[in-house]
Amino acid sequence: MLFSSIDFICVFLPVVWLAYFLIGSRSAKNSKILLIFASLFFYGYWKPIYLPIIIISVLVNFSLGRLLSVEGEQRLKKTFLIVGILLNVGLLIVFKYSDFF
Repeated sequence: MLFSSIDFICVFLPVVWLAYFLIGSRSAKNSKILLIFASLFFYGYWKPIYLPIIIISVLVNFSLGRLLSVEGEQRLKKTFLIVGILLNVGLLIVFKYSDFF
C-alpha cells in the first residue's frame, strides 16, 4: 500500500483517523497504541517479512533513547548515541543500497 493509493486514501487513513479520535477521546495512551499497530500494519502490508526488522529497530532505538535519558557518564551516553546512529545508518545502507553494491 502506497501513501497515494486508493486503498490508503479511501480506506486505511479514514479508518485509522476515526479510530484515533474516538479512542483518543477516552484514552491518550490507547490512541498511541492504535497508531503503533496501524503503522506496523501499514508497513507490513507490502512485505510482512520485514516486520521483525522494523520491530527490532524500534525496540533498540527506544532502549537506546531510554539509556540516553538516564543520568550518567557523558562518555557512555555518547557511545550509546554513536551505536544508535551507526545501527540506523547501517540498516539504511543495507536495505537501500544493497542492490547497488
